[in-house]
Amino acid sequence: MSHPPHDTRRRTSRTALAVAAALVTALAGAACSSTKNDTATTTTTAAHTSATGLTQDECVSRTPGEVMTADEAKVLFDATQICPTFVTINPGTQVTFDNRDPQSHTVTILAGASQTGQVLEEHTLEPGTTWVRAFPDAGQYTFKVDHFPSIGVVQVEPVNSSAASSSTAA
Repeated sequence: MSHPPHDTRRRTSRTALAVAAALVTALAGAACSSTKNDTATTTTTAAHTSATGLTQDECVSRTPGEVMTADEAKVLFDATQICPTFVTINPGTQVTFDNRDPQSHTVTILAGASQTGQVLEEHTLEPGTTWVRAFPDAGQYTFKVDHFPSIGVVQVEPVNSSAASSSTAA
């Protein structure tokens, strides 16, 4: 079965609209709530994007071990996909979980790299909302979205102090 080509203008327009909405929300600081617990700081931002699903341009794959900044560490999901499913960050970096589905979904963070780890935190995201969670300690964490049978991994890599020392000495 052949699929029609994607309308590039519509995809670009949706992406630009989502980026603009995210910037407006970030600048305005509207509708945010934060909580601090023993493991992380979390922030929820309400209705910063429209729950219109993901485009291929938004699903950026990373090689496991490729360290992401907070701007890059975004886990997007809708009714059919999660991307990326592997996120590598340094301690303290925030990961944004973004619900692009028109349904509410629960994101669960577990200790370790399996579905049987201790539940560290769960958060329900309404359509078009995000949840930002910092991962302060090195190690592996599992994340799962309630309607997907598969899991994702957040790998928190310790900062290489010898590499940092040699770069500052140069």
